[in-house]
Amino acid sequence: MGCGSKSSNNSPVHHAPNAPSVIQPADGAANQGLTDTLKWKGGDPDAGDTVRYTVYFGTDNPPATAVSNGLRDSFYSPPVLAIGGTYYWKIVATDGTETVSGPVWSFTTSTNHPPLKPTLLAPADSAKKQLHEVQLSWSGSDSDILDTLRYDVYLGTANPPTSKVSPLQSGTTYSATGLTAGSTYYWYIVANDGQAATASDVHLFTTNYAPTIPAVSSPVDGATNQDLKLTLSWTSTDR
Repeated sequence: MGCGSKSSNNSPVHHAPNAPSVIQPADGAANQGLTDTLKWKGGDPDAGDTVRYTVYFGTDNPPATAVSNGLRDSFYSPPVLAIGGTYYWKIVATDGTETVSGPVWSFTTSTNHPPLKPTLLAPADSAKKQLHEVQLSWSGSDSDILDTLRYDVYLGTANPPTSKVSPLQSGTTYSATGLTAGSTYYWYIVANDGQAATASDVHLFTTNYAPTIPAVSSPVDGATNQDLKLTLSWTSTDR
């Protein structure tokens, strides 16, 4: 009587990694930040497998450039992006044996916002009796935090002033020198972020008049026979 035998294959079945799925930004999302982080969901049905990810990212569709290889984390922070740009990205997952590619996703970054209206700080609007050298100061800001602001300073006796006395300066102060006594000056600031510009309101200030020429009271010019001890006196007024 013969005995039969039967063999069985007990080797575990290997599975490919899960197809990557997007978390953020959502596919087709608009007005995204310039420093946003890409996030996705991956993983593997085989608990013992280690999944690594390759990130393809760029402005071409489909993206051809692998910007990061061998990631174990399921997120990636690209360099600062361009304003108003459209970007495409996909994730390729591998467990060392099999490879799975996710679809191509896209998003658009926010467009540029113009600078906020500059606030004129000093001198106060309609200030009087200012010196003939006046320090102008103001503040400025932009809702696009990565924008660099430059300022045009306009100053003159016309309203509004047409003379740009300092173009595209980085600081928020300007020393106005050589001003004429007893004159009214108008000034305003234009903030520029390289793509858009915003002007402040126009403020004015008035410089002080020079004192009158002193007039001699005593002793009179050319006087003779004056006491050895005397008092000099004169008069002068300020307008």
